Amino acid sequence: MKIIGLEAERVLEIETLQIEHIELSPKDLLVYILACQHRSLLISCDGPLRKLADSARVEYHGTLWLVGELVEKDLLSQKDAARALRTMLANKRWLPRAESERLIKKMGILE
Repeated sequence: MKIIGLEAERVLEIETLQIEHIELSPKDLLVYILACQHRSLLISCDGPLRKLADSARVEYHGTLWLVGELVEKDLLSQKDAARALRTMLANKRWLPRAESERLIKKMGILE
């Protein structure tokens, strides 16, 4: 992890974008601007933010992709991943339920 400073012109860019994209919060726009600036991946399940990223050709993925990557890279066990997904679903975290259940089943974890 790395701390990244934000230049004044980027703050102004957030304010300008917020006028055009009132559905996005300043935090959403901040991660979008940083992803553009650093040509990095944007992780979000927020539809309007993903649409903006897509229009700027910024690569983006959601929670299920991230969980799958963590398991694939052996940074998270399948059991812990399944437990985390079930917890998110139980706590009304928006995830596509059918796709989440398929991922849990694919990992072979049934509780």
